[in-house]
Amino acid sequence: MIVHTWSDGGSKPDRRAAAAAIIQSVDGTTLTHRGLLLPCATNNVAEWEGLRLALEAARDIGATHVVAHLDSELVARQFTGEYRVNGELRPFYEKTTAVAAQLEDVRVQWVPRARNAAADALCNKVLNGTYNPDGGPASSPSTPTVRLAFVVEIVVDPKDVRDQVAAGADVNQLARAAAAERSARLRRAGVVGDVVEVKRIAG
Repeated sequence: MIVHTWSDGGSKPDRRAAAAAIIQSVDGTTLTHRGLLLPCATNNVAEWEGLRLALEAARDIGATHVVAHLDSELVARQFTGEYRVNGELRPFYEKTTAVAAQLEDVRVQWVPRARNAAADALCNKVLNGTYNPDGGPASSPSTPTVRLAFVVEIVVDPKDVRDQVAAGADVNQLARAAAAERSARLRRAGVVGDVVEVKRIAG
């Protein structure tokens, strides 16, 4: 799955900082978003954390190819190897590239701040304490949140559930329980969606 990410990071004079990311499908539909409050960080650190947040969110919803948009020319050029990464930014570079390595392809593109307005506004909401992780990115009415519906195929081997079945458990109920756990994992990963159908295969 190909997605586009829009990320931003910012800091206050007291070094309180935040990062935010919006993940979109190729048609511009918002799939998910994330925000992260950083107790103490520079603006460049926050920008790196924004990119990491974006790649993690893309990975967690199953994306394989990512086009990452951000308005920090420094971070964009450091990620692509045009600029060297030294000092305090090195650990954040390494964390971000480690996430990128878990994806098939990541392309980072610098964009003017005006084109990154939605991520910038979301970042400000995180900084101001008004970000709602369970709602849509209110900063960007042009990118509505949609709920995702996942069809999960649960493979149930009778040998693995022999004890439960002997105790009176129904295999279909076991499959539904597995689906509920998968939905919980998706929510913990920041995905707005649920498993809505389960296909059970008894081996």
